[in-house]
Parts: sequence; structure tokens; C-alpha cells
Amino acid sequence: MSQVRDAMVPDPASLDVEATAEDAGKLLARPEVRAVFVCEGDRLRGVVTRKTLVREVVASPTSRSTRPSTSSKSATRNGFR
Repeated sequence: MSQVRDAMVPDPASLDVEATAEDAGKLLARPEVRAVFVCEGDRLRGVVTRKTLVREVVASPTSRSTRPSTSSKSATRNGFR
């Protein structure tokens, strides 16, 4: 029977808990990186994926309020109205 170690990624991407969402995004933009481990010292604190980064940071209501708003003219031109 195969072992889990046979399927694991030997050197997974990781960031410190103080890293920015942009730092995570840069790692996740690489095609071979599907998840980033978030560590505090030697302790694993969580995992960030492309999906969670978009859902929790890019598409969250709080991030929308801090970004410059798109003019309604350009939003209509791009089909977003």
C-alpha cells in the first residue's frame, strides 16, 4: 500500500503569519504552487489557497471599501451593471 509521503510535496511554499496577502498571491501565481502554509515560527497556523485568498481578501466586503471605486461608466462598458 502506498504511503502519504509518496504523494506529498517535499518542499511546500510557506509564509510567516505577518506576510501580506500580496506575498501569498505572488507565490500562488506560480503554477506549481496550489497552497501556501502559514507559519508562526515552527508552528503551522493555517493554509491559504487561491480560492481562500480571493474569497477572504479580494472579494470580501471590507477589501472593497478600501479600494478605489470603479466609475459607473467603465463598469457599464465592461458589462458589470
